[in-house]
Amino acid sequence: MYITSPRLTHEEMDMLQTNENDTCISIILPSHNNWTAGSKSINLDRSIQKAIDQLNLSYPDSKEELEGKLKHLANNVILEQYPLGLGLFVSEKIEYCVQFPFIVEEKISISNHFELKDLLYKVNYSNPYYVLLLDEKQACLYTGEFNIIHKVQDANFPLIYTEDFEYEKASRTNSYSGRATISSFEKDKSAVQKSRYLSFLKSVDDLLDIYISKNDSQVIICGVKSVTASFLNHSKHDDKIIGVQHGNYSHLNEFELGLLVSPLLLATQEEKMLEEISDLEEKKGEGLAEEGISDVWAAITDGRGYILLVERDYDVKVYYDKSYPLEIQMTPSKQSPGILENAVDKVIEMHLNKKGKVLILNNGMLAGHKQIALITRY
Repeated sequence: MYITSPRLTHEEMDMLQTNENDTCISIILPSHNNWTAGSKSINLDRSIQKAIDQLNLSYPDSKEELEGKLKHLANNVILEQYPLGLGLFVSEKIEYCVQFPFIVEEKISISNHFELKDLLYKVNYSNPYYVLLLDEKQACLYTGEFNIIHKVQDANFPLIYTEDFEYEKASRTNSYSGRATISSFEKDKSAVQKSRYLSFLKSVDDLLDIYISKNDSQVIICGVKSVTASFLNHSKHDDKIIGVQHGNYSHLNEFELGLLVSPLLLATQEEKMLEEISDLEEKKGEGLAEEGISDVWAAITDGRGYILLVERDYDVKVYYDKSYPLEIQMTPSKQSPGILENAVDKVIEMHLNKKGKVLILNNGMLAGHKQIALITRY
């Protein structure tokens, strides 16, 4: 759940390797169902023009090169592939586009570092999961990230249940014996059907090994209670199952099924966040934590940072003197003439470059810790 180098792409790693001379454009844009038909969107065009206007005002020497890169990247975006939000990241070194499988707020930033919090939030909580949809006829498996899911269609799934029991009509010697014989066959048929369906569910459970053993994936089970109960009673994946949705959902499409399981995922994510806050408070009691942007900045600059926790939309302007990198000020002074518009992304970048871990939490969860906190190494 921590952000670490192996979980970042090469482009994302490059985004962290910025310096004071880089010009970095970050455009984060929600769709909110506002993409227009075709390859263009008024909202996307408007955001790109805002960025170009900012370039012209603040970075005229870089405008021509970066404007060309930004337009090239945007022209190659297929908006239908970004149903909730997208991010465009451009500098002299990279052109990178990312899909956000959750709702984002619009952000347009041009500075010497990229806007990283939404990207890190995605990496923190986008471990793949699976939805297993069961009914009396088949088992369907879906792979998901946040509330975007896709149906698995391969050699294993969907797995169709077939009834192979051959029913033999009873011969009637007399009325009494006939009823008894038919009753016996009906009981046998019912028992065999139950046994065969249980074998089917066990086969489904075995097939899950192929998917969830590859990574730390979790599973959500959906289906009518009688079916899900039978599956759960015989599954060997109890530790991977994070929730069950009871009901007949075979008629739902991928989008609707994603919305159905979304509350379970959000609850699981929030539970993990609360666990991290509990660890923070424990370390604070041991004297191994700093709170607030000024103290966190100083500790990271000093090399004491271990785990950085920050609210997702927390931004703050600070003032600094390049001669004293350990210190930043919240108000301007003659001693601190430099201005850093977004100190939070800068401190995240500094911490990641020192191989630290970062957790992005939901807004308001760090209200008692000045919205940003750091567990220190010593």
